[in-house]
Parts: sequence; structure tokens; C-alpha cells
Amino acid sequence: MDNKTFYKFVEIIYKHSGIALKPGKEALVQARVAKRLRATGISDYNEYIEFIKKDEDELWKLIDVATTNVTHFFREPKSFDFIQKAVREWAENGQRKFRFWSAASSTGEEPYTLAIVLREALRDVWHKMNFDIKILATDISDTVLKQAMKGEYPEEKMKKMDKKILNQHFCCVNNNGMKCYKINQELKNMIVYRKFNLMEDNYPLKGPIDIVLCRNVMIYFDNPTRSQIVRKIHGIIRSDGFLILGNAETLTTEGDIYKSVQPSVYRKK
Repeated sequence: MDNKTFYKFVEIIYKHSGIALKPGKEALVQARVAKRLRATGISDYNEYIEFIKKDEDELWKLIDVATTNVTHFFREPKSFDFIQKAVREWAENGQRKFRFWSAASSTGEEPYTLAIVLREALRDVWHKMNFDIKILATDISDTVLKQAMKGEYPEEKMKKMDKKILNQHFCCVNNNGMKCYKINQELKNMIVYRKFNLMEDNYPLKGPIDIVLCRNVMIYFDNPTRSQIVRKIHGIIRSDGFLILGNAETLTTEGDIYKSVQPSVYRKK
């Protein structure tokens, strides 16, 4: 793949997803595009580009394979420690309705971790109070959303999870001879999965949202796109609610609408 072709794919992916692939990603793009060429039976890059201009379904399959999905349960635990503390305080002050958004949910580990954390935070009063808790989990990829909705993970993925948490919130199942763990239905019922592109002009979410997790996705966007996204998120967060980013991400130009609470956690002004 020559540079001219590489930048054609970079432009297409950026235009539709906001993901900014920089120089140095040539090998990654070539490998991901090659998967779609094999799947479609097309051998020429330019022919494939013309094809995806006419076939929206194939365009999203390209964006799907171009998206890197790296995640695991209880990733960046300090974020979940903060959420647990905040939810306990809100509940102690009488709050019974909670709304959360996992804005780049990938294969489901983040929203399921969030459900576990909420269940544990309110354990002592869970059956005494009538809590109304919903988690919206969205991603741009149909493939990862399908995996997330199953809520089933191979044993290998669960080795680092606390055994008590594993036994309380998952059941062991056999999937074609492979030992897997499936999230309990009680927690699964807390989550609604939807396909969503953060580049959309309007965010059709019913707010206000208590906490939005938009972690480890901003690194794929350029600065103008990041600013647009966090400002649109600001519009659906409740007064004094929180936006949580990944540990490697910061807000640099949105000090007028967010206040830093701790690394990666921002309160809506």
C-alpha cells in the first residue's frame, strides 16, 4: 500500500468515525484493509474504495476492523473506586434513580464492571431500597456489541478477577468444550446496548446522566474532535455530574465547562 492509498483510507475512516490514524499506522491499515479485501473478493485498493462509497454496510465493516478494541474487567480501578464512593454518597442523600453511559463499551467489560461496582456499592441497602439503575453502553462496532450482549467470557479473561467477585456475579458455563463465565442476569438487565457514533451531531440520549465514562477513546481523535465530543457530552450530564476519561487522557481546553476532581475525573460546572 503506497502513501497515497494509505491517506485515502485514513480520510475515509476519519470522515465517518472521527478516528485519526497518523503516519506510522501504514502496516496496521494495510493488514486491516486486507481482511476486507479477502472477505469481499476484491483485489484492488481503488476498486474497494469505490465499492465502499456505494455500500454503507461494507464501509462500517472496514471501520469495524480498523478500530482497536483493547479492554478488560476493572481496567484502571481508581476510576471505579471513585464511582463507588460517589454512588454511595448520592444514595445516602436519598438518590434512588441512577443513569450511566459507557460511551465506548467495546466487548462489554467496562459496563459489566460498572454494574458490579454499583451492586457492590449499594449491597447493604440493595434489597431495602427501590433503586432504578440503568447503564447505556454504546460502541461504533457491531462486532464488539454482539460479543458484549452475550455477556460471556473465556476463562483466560477472568484469571485476574477477584474470586469472590467472580463467584458472586458470574456463572460458569460450557461453550463448545470451552470453560466460560457468564454475567448474572440481574446485572445484565441493568445494561442497554446500542450502536452509536460519537461523531453524530446530536446525542439522542435521555438525560440527565450521572456519570459518563468515555475512557481510552479520545486518544484516537484529533484535538478539535475531542473538544466537540466532550462539549456534547457536557450537555447531557446532570448538574455536578462527572465525565471520566482514561488515565492517559486529559481535558486541556474545556476548563470553562469542567473542573478536574482527580486525574481522569472531571465534574460538570
